Amino acid sequence: MTKKDFYIDIHPGEILAGILEDAELSQSDLARAIGSSRRVISEICTEKGASLPKWLLSLEKH
Repeated sequence: MTKKDFYIDIHPGEILAGILEDAELSQSDLARAIGSSRRVISEICTEKGASLPKWLLSLEKH
């Protein structure tokens, strides 16, 4: 077996959506807490748009 056999393709938005659900937080709650727009958080959680790279870079500055 190679390392590739163990590769699991999970989008970061899927992980973020699960964390929000477990913490009983809305996308709006997260957006307000980090100074982002709800639209960007929604795009990330639904795995749409190209917001993720820009958003991650903005978080790095905090």
